[in-house]
Amino acid sequence: MTESSSGDTRLNENPTGIQLPVNDLNRAELEAIPQPTQKRERLFSRRVLIGWAALALAAYLGVHFIESRIKRSVTETIQTVGAGAPTRDVIYVTPIGRITVSRDKEGTILNVSRSPNVPAAPRVPPPAKKP
Repeated sequence: MTESSSGDTRLNENPTGIQLPVNDLNRAELEAIPQPTQKRERLFSRRVLIGWAALALAAYLGVHFIESRIKRSVTETIQTVGAGAPTRDVIYVTPIGRITVSRDKEGTILNVSRSPNVPAAPRVPPPAKKP
């Protein structure tokens, strides 16, 4: 081949390293030429990914286990406290006084009492000692 001037057909280089004139290439030949693929580099190694997955699984199971223990403990405590008391008292604090509502285990109201609001005595600072 001879050197071509700027007005001649341009030569393209394909991935195989052979120079072919542009006019000689057709669409089928261009699609048939394999494109070089770059090897992907992993961001993390497989060991690191497996380690993170194992850590996440252990954390999930640990939290789930602790959560179930806490729920069971709270449930047992509530049942124990509720079983000992024959009535439940609810105290509502209002601006006019306290209202106490007593109920039995089934929720039936046994007693409603009201105590008037007694203002607290004002706090007086103790007298200062003379030196």
